[in-house]
Amino acid sequence: MAKFFPRSEAEKRVWLAHFKEKLPVIGRNLNLDPNRLQQIDAKLGLMIAQIDDVHAAEMNLATVVQTRNENRDETMPEVFQLAKEIKTNSNYLKSMGETLGIEPNPRPKAAKTVPSIESLEVVVKISNQKITFEFKKPRGVSVIIYCRRSDEDFVQVRQITGNSYEDTRSNLRNQPIEKREYCFTLIKNDKESDRSTIYPVAALQ
Repeated sequence: MAKFFPRSEAEKRVWLAHFKEKLPVIGRNLNLDPNRLQQIDAKLGLMIAQIDDVHAAEMNLATVVQTRNENRDETMPEVFQLAKEIKTNSNYLKSMGETLGIEPNPRPKAAKTVPSIESLEVVVKISNQKITFEFKKPRGVSVIIYCRRSDEDFVQVRQITGNSYEDTRSNLRNQPIEKREYCFTLIKNDKESDRSTIYPVAALQ
């Protein structure tokens, strides 16, 4: 990647838009091939649009997650209070609690070894020709990294025991920008958690 090309996505968008705006005049002054300039202009527009798409998806994801968490924090105390009242009712039977899921269930002890995906925190950092993931997870638990690109199915990229991973794979068909989607699971004692939410990323080469 050329040294003059910025590192952050926001700076990349500004640079691309400025280059796209100024290129036609400079191209005419230098007698560059108009057809080539037109093709480059279209590709610049595509890259800008894809940066905007990824940003919008990231903002939407953050909003949805925040709304979910706020609603849960507000509502669950009411649910817990109701469960407490049910269990102290004079007509309460333990079988009722088991049906509602408010009685401890001793049977699936092995399930306790399955890590909860809610305990995983992910930070995504994008730099030239690589995507870095930093994980905060329970001790002794591995992370399985899945990736989907170009509308293919999710495939496992790597299983790691550490707290970081760098994806340095080249884009398919040497595309200058590629939309990828990542998700993660936690695994311990050969038991794998549910998948995390999807993290959209724009991979630039």
